[in-house]
Amino acid sequence: QCEAVGEEHHFTEWKSQIEEKIEFQHMTFRNLDEEQVQSFLARTLHREPEDIESLAVLLKERTQGNFFFLIQLLESLQQKDLLSYDFAKLQWTFSVANIRKYTDVSDNVGKLLAARILQLPRCVEQTLKLASCFGTTFDPKILKATKSVLFVFEDISYTLSEACKEDLLIRISDREYKFAHSEVKDAAYKLLPKGDERKRIHWELGLKLSKKRSLITDQEVLYVCVDQLMQGENIMIASCKDDMCSNIAHLLYVAGQNAIELSAFVVASKYLKVGMRLLGETPQDAFSSHYDSAVQLFTAYAQATLSVGFIPESRVAAEAVLKEAKRLEDKREASLTLFRCFTAEGRMLEQLDFAAEVLESAGHKLLKDPNCLIFRRQWEKAKQAIKSDENLLSLPHMTDKTIDICYDILTDLILTSEVTGSAFGSHATRRMMLMTLKYGLSKFTPLILVLVGMDSIAKSNDLKAGNRLMQLGFKIQGEVDLAVKGRVLAQACMTWGCTQPISNCMYLALDGYKASMEIGDIQNAFHGARVYLWSFYYSGLPFEPLLDDIEKFARQMLEYGQHYIFHMTIPLFQMLLNLKGDSEDPYTIESGAAYEMTEVKHEIEGTDRCWEFIRSYGMELAFYFGDIEKAMAYYETLKDLDIGFRKASLLYHTRVFFFALINIENYRRTKKMHYRSEATKLTNFLRSIVEQGGVNVNQKFQILQAELNSLAPKDNSDAIRKYEKAIVLAARTGFLQDSALGNYLCAKFCLSDPDRIDSAQRFLKEACEQYISWGAIKVAESVQERHPDYFPEGAWMLSPRRKSGGGGLRSRTHFRPSLGDMHKSLSTARRLRDSTAGENGGFDFSAFAEIPL
Repeated sequence: QCEAVGEEHHFTEWKSQIEEKIEFQHMTFRNLDEEQVQSFLARTLHREPEDIESLAVLLKERTQGNFFFLIQLLESLQQKDLLSYDFAKLQWTFSVANIRKYTDVSDNVGKLLAARILQLPRCVEQTLKLASCFGTTFDPKILKATKSVLFVFEDISYTLSEACKEDLLIRISDREYKFAHSEVKDAAYKLLPKGDERKRIHWELGLKLSKKRSLITDQEVLYVCVDQLMQGENIMIASCKDDMCSNIAHLLYVAGQNAIELSAFVVASKYLKVGMRLLGETPQDAFSSHYDSAVQLFTAYAQATLSVGFIPESRVAAEAVLKEAKRLEDKREASLTLFRCFTAEGRMLEQLDFAAEVLESAGHKLLKDPNCLIFRRQWEKAKQAIKSDENLLSLPHMTDKTIDICYDILTDLILTSEVTGSAFGSHATRRMMLMTLKYGLSKFTPLILVLVGMDSIAKSNDLKAGNRLMQLGFKIQGEVDLAVKGRVLAQACMTWGCTQPISNCMYLALDGYKASMEIGDIQNAFHGARVYLWSFYYSGLPFEPLLDDIEKFARQMLEYGQHYIFHMTIPLFQMLLNLKGDSEDPYTIESGAAYEMTEVKHEIEGTDRCWEFIRSYGMELAFYFGDIEKAMAYYETLKDLDIGFRKASLLYHTRVFFFALINIENYRRTKKMHYRSEATKLTNFLRSIVEQGGVNVNQKFQILQAELNSLAPKDNSDAIRKYEKAIVLAARTGFLQDSALGNYLCAKFCLSDPDRIDSAQRFLKEACEQYISWGAIKVAESVQERHPDYFPEGAWMLSPRRKSGGGGLRSRTHFRPSLGDMHKSLSTARRLRDSTAGENGGFDFSAFAEIPL
């Protein structure tokens, strides 16, 4: 009976735990109908069904067929002698008229239970009322510590035992009892005084527990204590004075910090906010009267609210710390939080200025000109040092923990360098490497080496050197700290996607999202999600499951206030809708259903770099639909754009692939040699990637070779063989979109020769089948519309050879809403932490260190 158990119920937690491990069938126990009530009464009262038909109708009316309510009502009728056993007749007797007369339609099980509780001995009644304040389940030692609040003077063990005899409580163990039903708990709770008097009871219960120092060291008891205080919040704030305020505020801070560790950030922010109110009406009052507690509470509150997307609240709290704190070390965590607020709001210029200010205060000035001669000389020396694994392995471990905040800010700058400009990403990476050589190894070292490896690939296209540095990072620290685990996984996905199958690597980014969500590192969590989304798109897997994932991720980005990441994600969503045909205008990337999902019109300050993704996906979309002029227009805005670290990714390699295709098409139309020269140059770039083990671009390189060969004015007979080689390779490696595109380009080439018309028709049909298998139904329709003479049937398109969203990998949806739910509920957070303790407690990267170069 789902309506009888809530989120906090033991059954709900137990069911959620086993659902993560095994599949089982849900069987819902619904309320009894009139015939079932009649059958139950006949067996219970040992009467013929026809003798109790009128009683069954009445009791069904009174209980709505709820089995628990039915039993309680029968017991109540027996206690009132409206249902009794006649020993002379040896049968149960009753009067339906009397039952109807002495029970009202408004009677419900709550009233019946309340009346029953009031008939118990006073000490048992008060014990049930007391227990109801603590929920459906409770620890008897908590009742023992607080029983005087409701004037229970008898031994708690005795009163609990009596309640169990009445079937109102169930003893689970010496440390745990529970109410027989949530209705019993509700009935007992409703017997308490209402309004402020009830809140005062909760406040006194919490105050009583707070003074039991030996008890509240237990985290569960601490939460019980704080929950009681929170339910009497207004009474608490009005009653607390001086030292009591400080003690209760500290208790709320400890509970808030524990909730943060469990990732229950919404709960933590509530605790911390009340603690802040206790210290003073304004931040100035709080800091002047309780300085240390104010620093702790305001700093933790800023972090907790940032982690759940309450950006304005987080920013106000962080700014209060920076304004009122007296010591530099008290400002560091708030500085990092405020920096991330600027990022979430898309205020990139302010973010950059603020980062420079914080780093300078820590003695690590961010250079305005990253390419200045002094810094380049320092980096050249560092490059020599990191060429040797022994040099890095022999570094001491860092002891200056104040450097950590510099690393945090610099790594965040790298993530946002896509928006602020690539030079900052490279400069920040190199600065961290120089700091590592100076101060020693830290928890950030694996991430730093991964980033330096990406920088090496992006700057010099040296995949071997980049992979060596990443593997060295994992060798230095096989078990990565949770604080940087998510970042390492997302960045590793991008770079390993150059040399390892992308369909395997993309799950690294998804794991990075999960790891960062669990610790509340929201910005990096959604960076991992975005890397996963575009990796899935470029993997060539059928993208139907991706549509589900991307919509849910996008909504979650908005929920958490990560607007700039949302704006870089939404063009991909619109691209997929257009490819599938789920958009009114499939040829337009700048507007559509994806943009209409939200009214947010949040511009990214100081740059239009988010438009890069609209132009990039728009270029691909235009080429798929055969609009070369539009694709060329997008190409002109993208060709000179420096995208920094993303050059070390399949995203950039795919962009180069389309650049080359567009130049080839322009050469066909204009016969201008500079287009062909540019296409050859871009093809040679992909050749270098393939020669270094780029398994995800080999089929793209083969397609470009075939395209260039088809341009030969005389001897182009080898082109079809090269097309077919590329098509087979793409199909074998799972890149459906490349297989489809290869078939289409080969068909276009065959159409130029009247002797190859039959081959052209075969390749066109194969292209459409592959597009449909990928999910791009509208592209397949576009191919048919552009070449109607070769599709006389048309009906074959309705039955693709392989349906997208089928079994196995292709049908999975990887978004986990529970990761967001854990931020809102302590019980959900504890359950998810327990269920993933072995899985995510520490990530062993030793396996990655052994991947062959």
